[in-house]
Amino acid sequence: MSILGTPRSLAAHVMAALAASPLLAQTCPVIDFENLAAGTAVTNQYAASHGVTFSLVGTGCPVATPAFCRIISAGAGTSSPTRALGRDQSCPDFYSGDFVITFSSPHDEVHFNLGNWGGGTYTVEAFDAAGGGAVNLVDTTTVGLMGDAATPVYYPIVVSAPGIRRIEISHSVGGAEVAIDDLGWDPDTTAPTAAFTSPPAEGGCVCNLVPIIGTALDTDGTGVRWSLHRRGVGAGAWTSIATSSTPVDNAQLVVWNTTALEGYYTWRLTVTNDCGLVSTATWLVYLERELAAPTIRYPGAGATVGGIVCVDGTVWDKCPRSPDTYTVEFAPLPAGVPYVRVDPLFAAYDGTVVNDPYALWNTRIGGAAVADGNYRIRVTGYDECGDAGIATQDVVIDNTPPMGIITAPEACAGVGGVVAVRGTVSDAHLDRWTLQYSRGGGDADWVTLNSGVANVGPNGLLHNWDTTLLDPCDYVLRLIVTDTSSLNCGASNHRVEYTLAVSVGCPGDFNQSGAVTVQDVFDFLTAYFAGCP
Repeated sequence: MSILGTPRSLAAHVMAALAASPLLAQTCPVIDFENLAAGTAVTNQYAASHGVTFSLVGTGCPVATPAFCRIISAGAGTSSPTRALGRDQSCPDFYSGDFVITFSSPHDEVHFNLGNWGGGTYTVEAFDAAGGGAVNLVDTTTVGLMGDAATPVYYPIVVSAPGIRRIEISHSVGGAEVAIDDLGWDPDTTAPTAAFTSPPAEGGCVCNLVPIIGTALDTDGTGVRWSLHRRGVGAGAWTSIATSSTPVDNAQLVVWNTTALEGYYTWRLTVTNDCGLVSTATWLVYLERELAAPTIRYPGAGATVGGIVCVDGTVWDKCPRSPDTYTVEFAPLPAGVPYVRVDPLFAAYDGTVVNDPYALWNTRIGGAAVADGNYRIRVTGYDECGDAGIATQDVVIDNTPPMGIITAPEACAGVGGVVAVRGTVSDAHLDRWTLQYSRGGGDADWVTLNSGVANVGPNGLLHNWDTTLLDPCDYVLRLIVTDTSSLNCGASNHRVEYTLAVSVGCPGDFNQSGAVTVQDVFDFLTAYFAGCP
């Protein structure tokens, strides 16, 4: 297909595309004539809505017959599905008057698709007055069109000139027919606004019924259509939430019912104006429905502790609440009530904790001091939505040191041979006991005689100490007893020591010279009368 004829003025522009070129995209406002039935006479049906009227110059055949622009079935080449605007075909063949488009306000650019069948050339003229004819904005410009009734051809036409009020279309062949479709003017080149305001993006948290605040607006004044979609992070499909043709300016788009949802969600707002221009905004928010349960790392379940207890673990959530983030309390068992703060100075703590101490519980001194026994620690975390997560741990408080005593032999006794060392070892949470002796008393000199992990006594046998191979000398016996109570955040356990001194030698060797002599008698009498303690 070719163009017959060329523009004769550069002051204004009439463009006819080649037949292979696509038809004009819709501009806004736009009239596609799809809303009227075929055969409808069109005059001022679009006057109120679009400020446009249609008419024909001259009359039909015979001369007295009124002629009208009419809705026709568009045929194969039109740019919209089924309708276009043609003209009466009277007498019975044709109507040869000009096709007139009149605007109620001036425009600087007019678009339409021009179609015909029957061949010939067509002239498009523009005027700055509604009555036309006075001032010609475009020199007579011809566009060659070819086609037939079976295959009408539509060409995109763009008329650009200041202050267009009237367009006239005429043709050189009386028997040819003309039609227009998809009429638009002053196209909007500015995309509409799509934006989110609330809830806060990414770092923010939302819960329960959430108003989604945003903007779906075209500041040029043309109409908009908007749609709102949502999907979870990692999900494939978008879920349609709302659609509307009502502009929204930083106001509520929709109320999000968050029932049974949690985690990150992406919102997408798509706004399209009447010109087909599209803007899209996305918004990532975190939906909070349930607080992640805290954990208690120390003390462990069933642990025996005492002194200052470091309650340690993790209380973390995407949406912590400030200032009341978590509380740490304890209660006696088996009742489990009432709960009391582990630190009376802190009703609650601010911030998140990850594998670090929550709080310090002084079980010996102050308002949180307790008697030995079974207790339950409770950590409660809160988020900004009012959800709570609870972790509990049952522990044993033991602030009582164990008992360890040697009851035989007596202190300062002279012993020899196999000596029965007797005593008492007692604790509710015994770790172990160890019986040792030493000649010099230094750490390296202690020799372990026996050890055990069970209570002994009272006055039970700790060990039969064979002294026959020992040199006659003074020796020290030591009994060490420890329990399992983890004291002061695990820094130590209870530990007690009991010591006594004995003399190892022959029974008559008072002065421990290694032999029994008369001197032992004199040494004994000297000590006796001197009042040796």
